[in-house]
This record gives sequence, C-alpha cells and structure tokens, in this order.
Amino acid sequence: MLIDERPSLRATPAAWEKLWLYISLAEGEVGGLASMEATDSDFLLTETFLLDQSATDVTNELDPAAVSRFLMEYLDSGADPGALKVWWHSHARESVFWSDDDVRTINNFGGEMLISVVGNKAGKFLARLDRFEPSRQTIGWLDFYPPGPPPSESGPAADEARAELRQRIHVIHRSTNKPWTDCDLPRRKG
Repeated sequence: MLIDERPSLRATPAAWEKLWLYISLAEGEVGGLASMEATDSDFLLTETFLLDQSATDVTNELDPAAVSRFLMEYLDSGADPGALKVWWHSHARESVFWSDDDVRTINNFGGEMLISVVGNKAGKFLARLDRFEPSRQTIGWLDFYPPGPPPSESGPAADEARAELRQRIHVIHRSTNKPWTDCDLPRRKG
C-alpha cells in the first residue's frame, strides 16, 4: 500500500477568507505575506497580510519600504516576526506554476524556511517548502487544504478586501494585445 506522507498546508477560516478574496477580487496579480504555525509535520496558515505593491495582469512586486514598515509594525504590536514564513501571490488568470520571477523571489527571501503559495482566480493553488538553513534546499510540494469552499465575493468581508486592494495596489495597465489566457479569446463561430 502506497501512503502519501507529503506535508500539508491548511488555513484558518479567517486567513483563507482574506487569501481567497485578495486573489479573486484583485484586478490582476496580487501578493503578500502570511503567518504560520507548524503542527506536527504539517503547517497552518494563521493570518494573511496585503502590503503596498505594484501589479499588472501578469506581475506583482511588493514595495520594499512597505515591507520594512509592516515588519516594524508587526514587531511593535508584540507579534512574533518568526511566524511570518509564508509568501503568497497570485497568477491572476494564468495557470499556477513557479515562474523564474517566483524562484528568484523565493531564493532571495532568506531566513530559516519559507512556504510559498501561488493561486489563481480559477481556485487552483500550489504550495512549496524551502529551507535556507543549515543549507539551501527545496524540500518539496505541500498539499494545500482550505478549510472550506471559496468565500463569497459579496458582503462585508469582500467589501473590506476591495477597499484594501484599492488602497494597497498600484495597478499598472500594460499595452498589449495578448489576452490574459487563452480562455479570454473570443469564441470561434461555427
């Protein structure tokens, strides 16, 4: 009998709600940080944070000054900065995979370890675990298990997420004739 012993990433309902709403309601790509707790061989996403950033339909970049401010405020609030071991982002309408930019971001994170999560508007997610100490290695994939179905895109939580997205994301519109994905192409007639 084959038993899959791959670690999993789960999420609290509140962390899942924010993660899903940020990804599904953003105009293009979006990203941020999250806190986590280790539970036996698995991990629990406990809080999701949206930081100031610039984004297009196919890229996003966290503002380095905003990341520094966030870390100082997080520390000043008495929270443990050691819990911020998750980098999350979306590929908006693209498939979920580890792009060259994603791998570069992961490699530059540092610290002891990092869990990276990429999702898209279709509800697909990938997660992986990388360790940086004592030596650099990608441990492998994590199974991502949300605590329930995607949250509603209407109501107070969605309104709050929309307001935060407007406040924190500087959207850069690209001049291109390439649709986000092939599913955006017009349907062929008959």
